[in-house]
Amino acid sequence: MKSYLEQAFGRGDVTSARMQAAIREWLNLYYGTQSPGEDAADRLAVLVVSKLCRTVFAEYESRTAEALAPSLQALDAVRVQAMQYALVGGECLLKPVLHGRGFDFVPIRRDCYAPLGRDAHGALTGVGTMEVLRHDGRGYLLLERRTAGADGLTIETRLFELAGEALGREVPLATPPPPRPPLPAPPSSCSQVCCCRGCGALVWLHCAPRC
Repeated sequence: MKSYLEQAFGRGDVTSARMQAAIREWLNLYYGTQSPGEDAADRLAVLVVSKLCRTVFAEYESRTAEALAPSLQALDAVRVQAMQYALVGGECLLKPVLHGRGFDFVPIRRDCYAPLGRDAHGALTGVGTMEVLRHDGRGYLLLERRTAGADGLTIETRLFELAGEALGREVPLATPPPPRPPLPAPPSSCSQVCCCRGCGALVWLHCAPRC
């Protein structure tokens, strides 16, 4: 069965099977099910990530013009979580969402988005995200594809009514009511990709080799 992104956009995850297996292993080391009597805070992976996050931000101080202060405050609010996601999964995306006079930022963990393209240096050129919506007893999938090219950023957004494991009919974007941002942090395991509805580019944080 093709992924929902492949069905909608004709393009699937370009991550190699070997890297996908490595990502699952990294996440399991950090988020894996606790054994009886185990304290997850004592896991080596958790201790290393916690120490690095504290070290990175020990002498961190952010300053900006007053007009950008709300956005910077929102970025500061998720900086540790974003760094944690990048260290654990190798990469993390930050999605800006318009809010008031600035932006809120939603960190997207590595197993919660699909790279649809990379350049010769491994930098992302295409990203797919998916949001599951429920309304009046029906399920919907909001699929977004962001592609960076010579002409700038292209964002494609399509909404489908779920039909089992396959995409059903495409419906207008205004069909279900929009969710209330910001979303909570994703759970320990995500199905394909997840994020919140919004606009703008995705900020890429990278901490590991890519393939």
